[in-house]
Amino acid sequence: MSETAYTPDREKELQELYTKLGKAYYEGGFEDPLPELLPLFDRITGLKAQAEAEAKAAEEARKAAEAKAAEEARKAAEAKAAEEARKAAEAQAAAARAAEEAAATGDEDATIMADPEEETPPQKPAAKKWCTQCGSQLSENAAFCWNCGHPVR
Repeated sequence: MSETAYTPDREKELQELYTKLGKAYYEGGFEDPLPELLPLFDRITGLKAQAEAEAKAAEEARKAAEAKAAEEARKAAEAKAAEEARKAAEAQAAAARAAEEAAATGDEDATIMADPEEETPPQKPAAKKWCTQCGSQLSENAAFCWNCGHPVR
């Protein structure tokens, strides 16, 4: 029997159909497979098990990497907090030493330098609002004048 030559499109279609047929047969529960197909069934089963094991190992490796990164971030945050606490304690100790020196020398005009990180920026005084109708002073969040009821812009 001679082998038939197929066009590339026909060959591709036949290959897809053979694949679908084999998959359907394999997934059908191995109902009395032909003995010559048993090695193929075994090979397919082995490949699927290997792929599942590799996927599970990859997922475990991903989770381990995430856990390691989280642990490193936690340690870095703890180290940063410890460093900030150390700096605050040093600043407090320096301020206490300066106060002791000022008290020991009797220098009432001695100033203690504050930690520049702890300085608060100067606050702007709240802008005063006035009613354009009657001239009464208004609270900062007023929507209407308390005196004449005129709407505030």
